[in-house]
Amino acid sequence: MSNSTHALRDTRLLREPLETGLIGAMPAFFVWIGIILAADAVADLASLPSSARVIVVYDVVASLLCFGARYAWGKLPSLRRFVHPVGLTFCLALASNTVATMVVTGEISYGSHLAVMVVGAGAFFASVGWMIAFDVFVAVAWLVTAWHLATPSQLWAQGIALALSAALAAMFLATRMQAHGRIALLRARDRVRGERLRRALANARGEIGQRERVEIEEKRLREQLLQASKMDAVGRLAGGVAHEINNALASIAMVSGLMLEEEGLGPVARDDLQSIQDAAGRAGELTRKLSAVGRGGKYSTESLDPGDLVDRARQSLADRLAPPIDVEVELDHDNAKAQGDASQLVQAI
Repeated sequence: MSNSTHALRDTRLLREPLETGLIGAMPAFFVWIGIILAADAVADLASLPSSARVIVVYDVVASLLCFGARYAWGKLPSLRRFVHPVGLTFCLALASNTVATMVVTGEISYGSHLAVMVVGAGAFFASVGWMIAFDVFVAVAWLVTAWHLATPSQLWAQGIALALSAALAAMFLATRMQAHGRIALLRARDRVRGERLRRALANARGEIGQRERVEIEEKRLREQLLQASKMDAVGRLAGGVAHEINNALASIAMVSGLMLEEEGLGPVARDDLQSIQDAAGRAGELTRKLSAVGRGGKYSTESLDPGDLVDRARQSLADRLAPPIDVEVELDHDNAKAQGDASQLVQAI
């Protein structure tokens, strides 16, 4: 952003309180100007000759315009953009009324009214340029009128009074601009501080949210660690139980095997012992699975015949099916081999 843009922005910032105050004061301004012109109409009606009654008409019309402007100001917000020209127009209308009264009555003493108006302009206008425009109009109108009506001494006296009024008005405006400039500066600082505070609050909220997320993640990891510890304990327990069961199964298998070697066994007893040995073998498979769990899933890997795996799976399934359901498998795998843990592959099949 260029320096000129910064300067324009800063100037606008300093003028903002003055213009805001002027916009807010305009309704009261219209009302008071209308009351003053209405009072002038009554006074002029009583004091001016009938040939000068046009001044009274001027007062009445200007007073009605003031009250109409007050009504329009409240109904037409877009009119507030023209606060300076509108205000200058009604100030010129009031000054023109005084100058017209001077011309009609020939009384130079009405020039004191113009001096009061100039002083009041310093407390009304929000811009040096608009106040200067009003002062120049009043000065030129007074000089043209007074040049034909006043004596040189009156001309000097009222001219000095009018100049002092303009100087006093300038002091009023400068004081107002300085005070409102400080107000605008304080407001700008407050806005900057407020923005910094909002950013700080937003950063604090972000940090708090991040900490909450970290705490939630830490809690989740602690729960996972606790669950993993529990599973490790369960695995160790399963491994220990599997080892003890495997010892018992080994004894059962060994005894049944020794009994099968006896020659005097009958067919029924031999079938029963064979069933015991087969059941011990299947139970041994289970204990190996439990042992694998105890080892954390570290299964043995070996080269296996897929046909043998499928046949073992068929036999396991056939033992669980009630008659008359039979399971038959036809294989054609040639010499294919599979690498893995036999019990796990059978379970998968």
